[in-house]
Amino acid sequence: MQEGSVRLRLLSEVATELLLSPRPLDVLDGVIERLCAELNLDFHMNHMIGGPEGLRLRSSRGLPPEITGRLAAMRLGEGVCGTVARNNRRMIIPDVQANDDSRLDLLRSVGVRGYACYPLLAEGRLLGTLGMGSRGSAGFDEDEIELMQIVCGQIAMALERARLTTELQRRTEELEGAVATSEVTLLQLEAVVKSITEGIIVTDLKGNVLAMNPAAFELLGFDDVGDCSRHFDNYLEIFQAHYLDSEVVPVEEWPVQRISRGESFMNVEVNVRRLDTGKSWIGSFSGAPVRNKSGEIMLAAITMRDITEQKANQRELKEAKRAAESANRAKDQFLELLSHELRIPLTPVLTLAHILESEDGLPEHLRHYAETIRRNVETEVLLIDDLVDLTRLDKGKLQLDRQAVNLHSLIARVQSFCRADVTAHRVDLSGELAAAHPYITADPIRIQQAFRAIVKSLVRLVGGEGRMTISSANRMPGTITLSITISGDRVHPGLIPHILDALTDGDAVSQRYGGLGLSLAIGRALIEAHGGTFGPARSADKGESGLEIVLQTAEPAGAAAEDTPETTSTTENLCVLVVEDHEDTRLVLQSLLERDGFTVFTANSVAMALDVARGNPPDLLISDIGLPDGSGSDLMRLLRNRHPLKGIAISGYGTDADIRRNMESGFSEHLTKPVSYLRLHDAIERLI
Repeated sequence: MQEGSVRLRLLSEVATELLLSPRPLDVLDGVIERLCAELNLDFHMNHMIGGPEGLRLRSSRGLPPEITGRLAAMRLGEGVCGTVARNNRRMIIPDVQANDDSRLDLLRSVGVRGYACYPLLAEGRLLGTLGMGSRGSAGFDEDEIELMQIVCGQIAMALERARLTTELQRRTEELEGAVATSEVTLLQLEAVVKSITEGIIVTDLKGNVLAMNPAAFELLGFDDVGDCSRHFDNYLEIFQAHYLDSEVVPVEEWPVQRISRGESFMNVEVNVRRLDTGKSWIGSFSGAPVRNKSGEIMLAAITMRDITEQKANQRELKEAKRAAESANRAKDQFLELLSHELRIPLTPVLTLAHILESEDGLPEHLRHYAETIRRNVETEVLLIDDLVDLTRLDKGKLQLDRQAVNLHSLIARVQSFCRADVTAHRVDLSGELAAAHPYITADPIRIQQAFRAIVKSLVRLVGGEGRMTISSANRMPGTITLSITISGDRVHPGLIPHILDALTDGDAVSQRYGGLGLSLAIGRALIEAHGGTFGPARSADKGESGLEIVLQTAEPAGAAAEDTPETTSTTENLCVLVVEDHEDTRLVLQSLLERDGFTVFTANSVAMALDVARGNPPDLLISDIGLPDGSGSDLMRLLRNRHPLKGIAISGYGTDADIRRNMESGFSEHLTKPVSYLRLHDAIERLI
């Protein structure tokens, strides 16, 4: 909200500055600098129409002289700016470094990542272009794009208004000289005014109309200047004027009165209604005094245009945006609910599969069946997580718990996790992890999820009888580069660049490459969320294609988590209360915990759990959050008020907000369903 307030204030101040300045070009650079500072942009360049090439560079900041020299004059259609000028359409280019468009060569050479260029258009007339970019961020969100669009529109309108005012001033001065020599008549003055496309009124300082053009006649409902003059004394009875907030426009704020005080104004928006005919419209009024050579005010020049349709379009746009935001919220809520409902029945399946796998004397073919069930349930859970995580990434809601991570150890775990897929697809997977500094600062769970998604996607891409190599190197100080190359019958050198281009363009990669799109999109988004770059390998041997991922290195913070030795503890006489309203899950958890030596009591509601705890105070509470008569969080608070105990929350909801609320209620661990018994056992070990 605070950011939105700051940007609204910026828009207000920029609009005021542009409108009140008689020479907008004098303040234009300051306006652009303020916009770039608000959006953390590193450079800008402003071209204007003119010169033999079509565009000339008016000003720039943040670019080296050799680059600005090459951009000094550009033809229409040349480069990004020339393309924007030719098509009169903005270009938003995320991740410039991964885009091989030749028009971006200069931007890539100076390290630009995110770039936007807008045409400066006023009433369909191209005045120039404004390009802005960042070396730190690879893209822009919807609010930033809208802010740039609005400011560019204000700049273009201010420049056009200045041109019209200057033109009117010039023509009026010409007429003044001609009148002094009796060479110009009032009819000639009216002919000049008629050549202006907007509604124009020229009056003396008493409000007497001297000239009007046809557009002004139509807007105000008069037939000619004489008709307008006849009604001069009763304008207040004919016209009703209100600002857009419905406040009546006082007489002293009418255009002629303001100009007689020496004021200039631009784009004052007013609801105008002619009472005798009932015609109403929304007008945008601008005005300025016309002075003689001595600086005395001679005339009032007023321009007006009908913006009723424009305002209606703006209202429709706001309503459409509001409806889209509402639909997005409903979609997010639906995905969270769907995720919750899908997870609940998977917990007993996953746990029972684990029991069967570990059962002594089980025939090998049945053990294989149990392993297949467990592996496919885990895959289903990953798909659910990917779907929810993609939504969070798209909304910028994913939070990262950063710590020092050994990338080599993490890749080893990923290789182990993906071993079944590698074997099933007959892919030869090898590693050449040679980086001397393998540590990065990352969320260990999310960065592992990223590489797991990438490796599994590329294994499917190879298809069979192929090879994958994962290598690492510290090519540049402070960075580690991870290269993943693939080869096989289906692989050619341009394959991965083609797929990445398709992802950027929103192509249906999942349909064309067997489900690659979702996993690769999540992998790339997670890498970029960690400040890394993700793109095709710069070079690959014949018949190979590859990915190159670059991350910042970090110093290891003590012993890495993967090197922490396992600890064991006794479960003798430890009382566990399991609260779960899903009967199959409750019974399976009870059976496993009792097999491990715990004393277990169960309940299916908050009331029943409180009743059980009165006679058998638990040392550990394992509770579902959504219960028929309350929440597990409420239960945890009530039990902790009676005596100290530890708690593990189990829930089908796993957003950062869900986890934070459960931790605040007293739980020490949060596990998202479906919960394998290994994960539950590890959580118990950490607590006891």
